[in-house]
Amino acid sequence: MRSKGRHYETLAKDYLESEGYEVVGRNYYFGHKEIDLICVKEKVLLFVEVKYRKHREDFDAFKAIGRMKIESMRECAGDFLLRHEEYKDYYGRFDAVFIIGHEKKEDEIVHIENI
Repeated sequence: MRSKGRHYETLAKDYLESEGYEVVGRNYYFGHKEIDLICVKEKVLLFVEVKYRKHREDFDAFKAIGRMKIESMRECAGDFLLRHEEYKDYYGRFDAVFIIGHEKKEDEIVHIENI
């Protein structure tokens, strides 16, 4: 993985942990398909796609994560659940965390639930 992508995934991971989520998986692959982060909080199992946008003008959540990516995440999630039965009673949810760059201040983090 490129170091820039890893950096933004780490920012997303740190943010989710600060919100009370426990990261139980990172860069989970099923074939060529990938989920960036897998987290739990209470009985919710979160499958997270992380995206970076250089400018707020480039931020369009619905265009950034298309139907094919969501389907790919579903397939990865299914494989994860087959291999990790300890989460079989958890509610699964697909989220996105966007890191939006700002030239003169800290990056903005936007967490969108149920993409």
